[in-house]
Amino acid sequence: MPLPTTLHRWQLDHTRALGDLVRAVDATGLQPAVAATYGWDEVPQAFDHLARDTFGKVVVRVQD
Repeated sequence: MPLPTTLHRWQLDHTRALGDLVRAVDATGLQPAVAATYGWDEVPQAFDHLARDTFGKVVVRVQD
């Protein structure tokens, strides 16, 4: 059963928009705001940090 034309068209537009975003990030060197980095053994502290409604990303390292 073929997909509706509008859905197929939306997917193409979405893919193009994502490509535009990736090129813009590459061109500007945009970096995410990292609030804190935790080790794998510090996952409970990372969740506590998230509960404080922080700005920025909370990163958990899986390996050192």
